[in-house]
Amino acid sequence: MAKRVAAAALLTLFAVQVIPSLANVISGSSQEVSGENATPSPSATTLEQSATTPTETSAPSTSESPNPSATITYPDSQTAIPEPTYALSQDVKIRIPSKFPVDPRATSVNISPVAISGGEILLVCMSVDNAVLKLSGGDKDLLIEGDNSKNLRISGDGAAVNALLNTGRGIRLIATSKINGAVITTRATSMTAPSVDADFCAGAEKVSKSSISAMGLGLNTVKNPVGIR
Repeated sequence: MAKRVAAAALLTLFAVQVIPSLANVISGSSQEVSGENATPSPSATTLEQSATTPTETSAPSTSESPNPSATITYPDSQTAIPEPTYALSQDVKIRIPSKFPVDPRATSVNISPVAISGGEILLVCMSVDNAVLKLSGGDKDLLIEGDNSKNLRISGDGAAVNALLNTGRGIRLIATSKINGAVITTRATSMTAPSVDADFCAGAEKVSKSSISAMGLGLNTVKNPVGIR
């Protein structure tokens, strides 16, 4: 009986002192664990903010760059120049001596006078078989082809052409041997524009021929003296 009373007293003492202390210890540990779990970690907060905060994205530009367009440059207006051709009116006249008498021993002669009319713009073509035709002058406003050759072509203003043909002592006909027997063929045509194309010479309607002939000199021929100044 006494043992039971002693055991009961010990059990009561244990319940009064030990159990409350143990409960306090357990309660404190639970509070510490709860406090630690209540504080969110920085990484969790950052992830939560990233999940809840909308990400700003650049809106596409509503203004579109204009499509590149080709730049067209228009040249200054120019008046088209028509190709030279024969004029509608061909009232051309050639006035040139048909014969040029020379000394039988002569190797050159001047072809003058020459007059060609009937066109505002002329093409004059002269040719010779055994000599060359040489102009005594020139004109920058005229087209000249074949000076000092067997085929001479001049084209341009009619008045300027005539002036050139008669400059100085006229056209000089020069041969390597005797000039006697040479024949000069002159063709002329009216043009719409200056040209020295040989094809136009072949189609010229007006043609004149001049011959170089020796003067009849005999043993009894008396020459007039020439005064020297």
